[in-house]
Amino acid sequence: MAKYYVDYDYFNLENTKDLYIISHFKTFQQSNPSTCAACCALMVLKHLNIWKKEFNRADELKVAEKMHCRPFPLGTDLKDLVNFLKPIANKNNYTLISSIEYKRIKTGYVFQPLKDLKNL
Repeated sequence: MAKYYVDYDYFNLENTKDLYIISHFKTFQQSNPSTCAACCALMVLKHLNIWKKEFNRADELKVAEKMHCRPFPLGTDLKDLVNFLKPIANKNNYTLISSIEYKRIKTGYVFQPLKDLKNL
């Protein structure tokens, strides 16, 4: 434990009345500057135990290729991320909702309450 700051164990951290934490969420270290979207998708699929059902030994570069990730600084288009995840979600009885599906207003996107996060 550090002397001047608190070293939180985020993996085992639990919810509080002010903070919602997805407990036991394993992170994944990206190995390429252009694969952040692929790594995010891998983390979610692993957390939901969908990873092994959908992929044998696919890695971040294979997922990035399927997502059409482009080199830094372009990155991955949200539509490509959604197009990659939506069939997997549907096949595994999850509903994927993205900001693409909401009307654009001057101040940003309109979102509905994130009640479903509590069911993770």
